[in-house]
Amino acid sequence: MAECDAAIGSWAVKAQYDFARPSTLVPYDRRGQRIQAWGGPGRGTVTMDGVDWQAYVAVPPFPATVSGHSTFSGAAAEFLRRFTGSDSFGDSYRFKAGASTVEPGLTPRTDVVLHWPTFSEAAHQAGISRVYGGMHWSFDNEPGIEMGHRIGKVVHRQAMRYFTGSHR
Repeated sequence: MAECDAAIGSWAVKAQYDFARPSTLVPYDRRGQRIQAWGGPGRGTVTMDGVDWQAYVAVPPFPATVSGHSTFSGAAAEFLRRFTGSDSFGDSYRFKAGASTVEPGLTPRTDVVLHWPTFSEAAHQAGISRVYGGMHWSFDNEPGIEMGHRIGKVVHRQAMRYFTGSHR
């Protein structure tokens, strides 16, 4: 339910603010300016005209603000922290060299291991990944995570009422 409510909340904000993504505004704002940016698969960072800027990941055709990914992640982290009684997560994931779906066989150059000691850190990394990929602005991320934490708290409180039978 936390994820469902996060979807409803993030889409309500997206509909209200209807803010453009970097893939729309960066080429417009930086047209005619020389910038350093990702040059496309296998090209790394290059100098280009800002009009040619592109995100590293596929960008969906709907508003940016707030990041749904951040809202979902914040809601899950908060619910799980409250449900388990601890923020401790302790998981990790190994990305094998060359396993990128954007630049297959090229990136990462060596294995990369991501570690998530806590649910909160996992949520933060999930949200910031959208900023790093060029899909979101940083100001989409933090409010999304915060909104998600608030949603997770409310959903946990309601879930506990159902578990204890005090929802009537």
